[in-house]
Amino acid sequence: MKNRTKFALIITASALVFACGGSNEEKQEETATTTETTPAAEAIQEPAAGAGDAEKGKALFADKGCTACHNPENKVVGPAIKDIAAAYTDKSGQIVKFLKEESEAIVDPSQYAVMQASLAITKSMSDQELNDIAAYILSTK
Repeated sequence: MKNRTKFALIITASALVFACGGSNEEKQEETATTTETTPAAEAIQEPAAGAGDAEKGKALFADKGCTACHNPENKVVGPAIKDIAAAYTDKSGQIVKFLKEESEAIVDPSQYAVMQASLAITKSMSDQELNDIAAYILSTK
């Protein structure tokens, strides 16, 4: 049991390092992107057909370090991507709202504390980037 706990801590720490990585140029570019005006929280919805680009979302998912905790098929630290897609489809959840911390976790609420550091990153992303990630996740169901 101790080995399992150590492994989980190592994975979590690694995810935080990857998620927080990036050059100052990338961070400045992200800041410039997020200073644009955004619609009111109520208007933010899941991507309509064609609104998000699943291929771009897959690349963003990897670039932002999400793959450190989420595997397409199997639970690692966080739930499998296919399980996230199924839960959000079955429960009519809104992935983008969750990534902006505007709705509750519906897949595995017990893991919310682990995900919180990553939510700081996703909250700074543009609506288009979040729609792309949501399109990628939903494409895996």
